[in-house]
Amino acid sequence: MISIQNWFQSLFLLVFNGFIIYFSFTSPQALLTMIYLLTFGGFSMIGLVCSIMIKQVFDRIERGAH
Repeated sequence: MISIQNWFQSLFLLVFNGFIIYFSFTSPQALLTMIYLLTFGGFSMIGLVCSIMIKQVFDRIERGAH
């Protein structure tokens, strides 16, 4: 229900995470590049972007509850 009401954030998260997975497996060079990038800060950046989008959704829900 929450993802249907906030379709933009849901679509963004699907495309964003899907692009990272797709890019990782397109070629062996891309896989090695993504391993390097994700090792040195990439996982935390992905988590940050996802948490910002999810925080926007729950902030909107909290404002509506009061």
